[in-house]
Parts: sequence; structure tokens; C-alpha cells
Amino acid sequence: MKQSKRVFAMIMALIMVISLIPVSVFAAEVPTFSISSVNGNPGDEVEVKVSISNNPGIMVMNYKIVYDTTRLERVEFTGYGMGGGVWTIGENTDKALWDDATDSTFNGDIMTLKFKIKENAPVGDAKISIKDFDIVNEADDEIIPNMVAGKVSVVAKPVTGISL
Repeated sequence: MKQSKRVFAMIMALIMVISLIPVSVFAAEVPTFSISSVNGNPGDEVEVKVSISNNPGIMVMNYKIVYDTTRLERVEFTGYGMGGGVWTIGENTDKALWDDATDSTFNGDIMTLKFKIKENAPVGDAKISIKDFDIVNEADDEIIPNMVAGKVSVVAKPVTGISL
């Protein structure tokens, strides 16, 4: 009976020690891409930011920007940040590519997405997200990120020229 209590106590102590080890020791860091959210009226031009956090080191990333085309019209997508490298963003496509010769661990804003809210856009949220990620590091390991979508909330234009 004494021996079984000792074994149980040792197992419990081992479990407590293991629970103190940071999770990052067991799993690789996973970057998160986040898109900001803004409000606007029909006819307005608005900008949303794409940012990256928890970047474990990326050498090449390729992805597609997805947005509500019933409410939004693309004006311009601009890539920056990542501490160097080259951005390639097609004028007639919603794909973005960034690559460098070595890994970048940059965290912060990496793109500005400029949209015009269509004149006939209904009130509501125009969701913006990223999909079709193709991301690798210098060791050619595939990186699967988390994604936090953003939105442009279309609000009604204020009525002007009416007096009571």
C-alpha cells in the first residue's frame, strides 16, 4: 500500500512538472493573420490593414484576398513591412505574394487594402478574409496560419437637405 502511494505521488509530481513547461516547447509557433474592421458609407473609400503576429519565420507567402464584391470594389492593395523582400500584387487579381532569400520574423502591419464602398451597397457587413495560403520558411517547412477576418460595416448615408 505504501509503495502504491509513492508511485502515485511520483506520477502526480511528474504531471505537475510537465504542466509547467511552456506549450511552445511541444508545438511550433503558428502565425496569425488579422484584418482590421472599419465603418463607411456608400461611395466612401476605406482602408483596412492586414497584420501578422506570432511570426515564427517566413521566407515565402502567397495568398488570396477574399471580400464581399456586392458591397466593395477594389481600389488598391499595397504590401509593405516584413523587413525586406519583394511584394508582388496583381492589379487584376486578388492574390498577393511576398518572398525573400531568408526568413523574416516581422510582426505588424503588412498590407493596406483600399476599397470603395459601392453606391448601391446595402447596409451591413462586407466580410474580408484571406484564403489559399501557401507559406514556407527557409527550411521549406509548410506553415499553416490562423486567420482573423475583418469587415467593412456599411452604414446608411446621412440624409441631408431636409429641414423641419
